Amino acid sequence: MKHFIFKFLTWCLYFLLICSIAIIVIYVSLFAVPYIKNAQSYQIVQKATFVEKSIAPYVNNIIPTKFAGQEITRWIVIAAAFVLGILFKKSKEYVKTKGIKVQFQRKYEALKKETHIPEGSS
Repeated sequence: MKHFIFKFLTWCLYFLLICSIAIIVIYVSLFAVPYIKNAQSYQIVQKATFVEKSIAPYVNNIIPTKFAGQEITRWIVIAAAFVLGILFKKSKEYVKTKGIKVQFQRKYEALKKETHIPEGSS
């Protein structure tokens, strides 16, 4: 049962890592929109703009987003997604390693019982 929990947590953290990468790609691609002719006619640009406009009010309520007269909401979201992506990646690696360790210990204990190895031996 514990192995399933570690595997599930690993997959959840992997999913969150993919989401943070997707947010970075969406937000970085929005920097190219002003340079693309008729960009708003593309559905993918419309969806990316919708994502940006959905997230921006939350960021504006939490953090001041004007710096030297410039709006830096995009940069804040990119930086936050990057930091969260690193956090999710490291957490995924930790949980996966911990799961492997628990599984190894469980198999080792079962082997010790099968072969009747005394308790004090390593």
